[in-house]
Amino acid sequence: MRLRDLLYPEKVIGFAARVFCGLLALQLGGELLVRFLAAHNLSGLDALLIFPMLAAASIIAYLLRERRGRPARHVPRRGAERRPVLPPDRGEA
Repeated sequence: MRLRDLLYPEKVIGFAARVFCGLLALQLGGELLVRFLAAHNLSGLDALLIFPMLAAASIIAYLLRERRGRPARHVPRRGAERRPVLPPDRGEA
């Protein structure tokens, strides 16, 4: 957000809403993580091993998605031609 955007109330309100939602998501995510770890009686080492496993699963899922590739989108073109068709040369010079 630029300082110039502070002059527009709708941009300030939108920015404040995004910041609030981000902070709320961080708070709720941390709370859920603490409750999950407490409910499963995980030791400190077990809790630390969860994060590399989640990171590895994320990387593997990304690699599988990229290997599969995305389908090519072939959209037939309609409308005007890309190159104009010039009239045939009539032999006039």
